[in-house]
Order: sequence, then C-alpha cells, then structure tokens
Amino acid sequence: MRKYKYLFIIGLGIAFLGLQSCRKIGCTDSTAENYSIYAQKDDNSCIYKKSFTTIVNDWEFYDPHFGATIFWAELTQDIIDNSVVQVSIGNDFDGWSILPLTFPQDGTYSTTIEVVLSAGRVDLTWIDSDLVQPNEPGNRQFKIIIN
Repeated sequence: MRKYKYLFIIGLGIAFLGLQSCRKIGCTDSTAENYSIYAQKDDNSCIYKKSFTTIVNDWEFYDPHFGATIFWAELTQDIIDNSVVQVSIGNDFDGWSILPLTFPQDGTYSTTIEVVLSAGRVDLTWIDSDLVQPNEPGNRQFKIIIN
C-alpha cells in the first residue's frame, strides 16, 4: 500500500511539472504589437512601434504650392533605410489616410500631399491642381509611424 502511495505522489509531481512546462510563452505586454492573450510567460519578444503625432499649422507658400516640415529627432537615416515609415493625415476620430494622397476638392480640382523623408525631418508638399488660386491647408494633423 505504501508503495502505491509513493507512486501516486511521484505521479502528481511529474504531472504538475509537466503542466508548468506547457505554459505558453510569448509577449505578455498588452501595449506591444505582438501581444498574445495566450502567453503566460514573457519571452522578451515584444515589438513596439514608434509613433509621433503633430498638428502642422505653419505652411509656407512656395508659388504655386504650400510646404511644411515636421521635425522628429528619432527619425534617423538608418530607420529610413531599414524600416517602414508611414506618414498619415487625419485624426483618431475620422481615421487616418496614408500619404502620398490625392483627394478631390469641391469637384473642380484636387489636392495632392507629397512626403519626402530625411534624417530628423519629414517634408510635406501640399499641391492643388488649381494653380491659379491654391488654398492654404490650415491646421492639419499628421502621424508618423515607424514599423
């Protein structure tokens, strides 16, 4: 009888250790891009996006277009060369549109927003197809995301 008791205790111990080793590992940080609701043990694999949101309201007129620059020190040449950099216009309420982008204005002309990336800066060009009387862009919100 004692023999079975010891075997039972040893069996329980092995089963417990076996269940512990079956714990799913992965990213347990809910703010990370690759967060797993199933992960019970963090394996240091979490991936984070860098992002920057700003309002641009200091457009300069470069006849016949407008231009503006967003400065962001984290945007290095290495990131530009080796990562995906996404620039969008919009807001969290209405949604974001990835640039470059062309959209109609009043059914008579269109506006194109172009982007040029360089270390520490994003240069924006606002181009109206109505070159006679281009409209000043006003306050616009932009988001830069590095993947």
